[in-house]
Amino acid sequence: MKVVVFKSVPDNWNKESRDIKMNTVRVDDGGIRFQMLREWIKFKEYGHIVLVNTETLEATIKCISDITPFKEDEYIISWR
Repeated sequence: MKVVVFKSVPDNWNKESRDIKMNTVRVDDGGIRFQMLREWIKFKEYGHIVLVNTETLEATIKCISDITPFKEDEYIISWR
């Protein structure tokens, strides 16, 4: 399974884990996660996103349905 992991503040994580908020905007930090995202975009084969609550360290996993480049170094990651 292809997976990328991102931290999420509690207010956002609570909405994301309950599918109230089904996307996130992330700024490319030049790391391997974003290399993977660019590869997934290129081949239109998406993996999963794990969102980790920054306070409780609880995690939720979602199946990515779309990754949209936004501005020069930002991506909108959507899931279902």
